[in-house]
Amino acid sequence: MNSFANNTVVQSFLLREKRKVFLSVDAAALNGSAVTLIPAVLADVGQLGFTLDGELCALLRKLDVAGLKAFHGRLVAILREAVGAQVKYRPLFKNFPHDVPDTFDYFVRRFMGYAESALGPILGGQYTALSCGHLVNHRLFDLEKFGACPICQHQVPEINVEQTNVVPLDELTPLKLLGLATEEHVFQAFDNVVRSRTSLSESYKGFVSAVIELQADAVVRRLPDEMAFKETATFVTAGLLKQGVERAHLLRLLKTPTDVLRLAVALCGGDVSLKEVTRFKLNNGQRQFLMAAFNALKQADAYVLEEMLGYRGRWLRLGEVLHIGQFKARFPKAWACFDALRNREDDITTHASRVEKLLVRSNLYKQEARFALLETLAQRPGELARKLDALLSRGLPFEEVLGALRVESVSTTILLTLLAHFRQRAAKSEFRAFMPKGSVAKMYIVDGDGRKPLAAEARFAVLDLVDKELRRRFAERKALGKVFVDEALEAVLVPFSQRSASSGMSPMTRGSRIALDSSKGIVRLFMHWAGPHIDVDLSCALYDEHWNKKDHLSWTNVRSYGRSAHSGDLRSGSGPEGACEFIDLDLAALKVQGVRYAAVTVFSYTGQSFDTFPCFAGFMEREDAAKGANFEPKAVKHKFSVNGAMVIMVPMVVDLATCQVVWADLSLKGRNMYNTVESAGGRAVKQLKAVIAMQDQRVSLKELFELHGQARGELVSTREEADLVLDERKLNELDEVVADWL
Repeated sequence: MNSFANNTVVQSFLLREKRKVFLSVDAAALNGSAVTLIPAVLADVGQLGFTLDGELCALLRKLDVAGLKAFHGRLVAILREAVGAQVKYRPLFKNFPHDVPDTFDYFVRRFMGYAESALGPILGGQYTALSCGHLVNHRLFDLEKFGACPICQHQVPEINVEQTNVVPLDELTPLKLLGLATEEHVFQAFDNVVRSRTSLSESYKGFVSAVIELQADAVVRRLPDEMAFKETATFVTAGLLKQGVERAHLLRLLKTPTDVLRLAVALCGGDVSLKEVTRFKLNNGQRQFLMAAFNALKQADAYVLEEMLGYRGRWLRLGEVLHIGQFKARFPKAWACFDALRNREDDITTHASRVEKLLVRSNLYKQEARFALLETLAQRPGELARKLDALLSRGLPFEEVLGALRVESVSTTILLTLLAHFRQRAAKSEFRAFMPKGSVAKMYIVDGDGRKPLAAEARFAVLDLVDKELRRRFAERKALGKVFVDEALEAVLVPFSQRSASSGMSPMTRGSRIALDSSKGIVRLFMHWAGPHIDVDLSCALYDEHWNKKDHLSWTNVRSYGRSAHSGDLRSGSGPEGACEFIDLDLAALKVQGVRYAAVTVFSYTGQSFDTFPCFAGFMEREDAAKGANFEPKAVKHKFSVNGAMVIMVPMVVDLATCQVVWADLSLKGRNMYNTVESAGGRAVKQLKAVIAMQDQRVSLKELFELHGQARGELVSTREEADLVLDERKLNELDEVVADWL
């Protein structure tokens, strides 16, 4: 059997990214005896929102009963996890959206319940004693309407948590088509990921690790001579080292001292972006390989030392773990560099210090001073490209600045960033947003826009230079013929960075938009978590078009406009099925009340970070909230993981005016405990504004594909006349996009 077929990480990746599933069976099982069972398989798959293509169905018709049952079991299990149906959903108000009480009335009844539990019966009538220690008065609460103790909101075994009086869901739901996966699909996806010109998300890293563990020798044979993104190169190298691959094959992947440092971090399970500090713990074989890799670096010692100085503290800690003194004779270059870094730091000059000296001390009105500065910056074209705005803002003639830039040596991702930046440079903003690299999606806001205006002539010169270079390099690639680019791709931003991206059923880039079905009036949010003494809250803040708060939905306010409601607060995920919460958004009623944005937030109320327990969330689209179970797998539009070292996550914003979901994937700063939508709302508004604005400030897939189409072929206006159609199916090929289109 294919080694990938039974690996859940690989299977999940192919399903999420490619809409592909494995069918791997014995040749002896191909007798066609299970053909009558295929409709039942399709029905089960359909209930989860999927269907199988013709090729898969044709293969199923050849299977025997045992083979079909095995395939059915594996497929249903992985599809259930993909949409969040692998767990039971038992909210506090178990018949949600029915039987949702008035918030204040419920609070008063809970208060009375606490009083009677502490003091004994007060109101009289029939009581039920629950194992949580509370005495529930039937005059206050109908236990048939609750999935947990209505007083303390903890789950107890005595309460029947099954949803009652469910009206069957009869809505038509588009099914997602699944195709047949092969081993070549896995390797092609792996090749695309390691050739990516952007950082990798945790889900991509998990896929890469799984492929290396299963097929390390095959991976080595397929490795490119050089990987565009250094973090990926060191991550792959670390994985192969752990699998015992011949080390001579791996030295070629490490080009700079920072590559070696990243490898040491990767071997210790740390953050290869070097944003977080890692504690080094290496075995003897790993130490010797790191020393050999360092000693084999081609750069001059002066360049090596300059790069090491940027992470001096970490290098010194690594040097202690490597036992540098033991290798002085064997690895003289490595020993000399570590010795200089430790004992002669002041003698090391850097490119950054030379640039800073020229900027501060030189009279840039003089041509010779500008020449010296630009000559120094030109040594590193990528850095000069990043400083274009700063240099032009200081009044340097754009002809001189752009003349010094070797634009052909600047990466495509930087050029696309410049294209978007200078296109919007004339507009002033009330604040500026920055997202530093790291494993958590944090955004920093600087109030005001103190940048000096740029002359239109300078802006247009930059845009012209960038546009011509992009077209030139794209034209060198394989011709595309006639190309049709779907307008829907305007809503999807180019994935420049995926480092902090959450994994989900549909891969999304921050700032991108998902179109909602205008025929569905309800967006139902869902969240599930597990873990004792962990209280997670699903909330939604409602804003008008000017970002004035209109209302919110949370455990403190379970009803809002129209049919908008919250399913109640479960205060621990210690139940046998974990815990869950829902929110219904009645789109029509919200719009009538002037709501433009609904910002979804997940809070760790008890302060545990999301990387310490399992948690996921998502949303469904429903025509009629009253029909169907509170969780209907086939209605799930998007499901995503909630993870990372954070306690507040803003995964998405519903834009009611455009009928779209805007993918935010943000981490907000929170307290150690007692985080609520009320306490975080004010801090979040500027970050949310920045995410909404990304649509106009970044390059979309549509624009990227059109640049390729114009440079490599001819753009056409209809699908019928096209040799190549680029549409929303490309969202299941983002690994190819970041490898071959950037």
